[in-house]
Amino acid sequence: MQYIIGVAGLALVFGMAFIVSNDRKKIKYRPILTMLVLQFVLGFLLVILHH
Repeated sequence: MQYIIGVAGLALVFGMAFIVSNDRKKIKYRPILTMLVLQFVLGFLLVILHH
């Protein structure tokens, strides 16, 4: 359940940023996706290494 809340929080923040953006056509999605993937990979590694 906590993972769903975390993902929903990320989606909410990105959604709000998209709504208030002045120029939505200039949004670069590749860096955003790259950072999200890196965040999930690092989080996964930290959880695995902690145990």
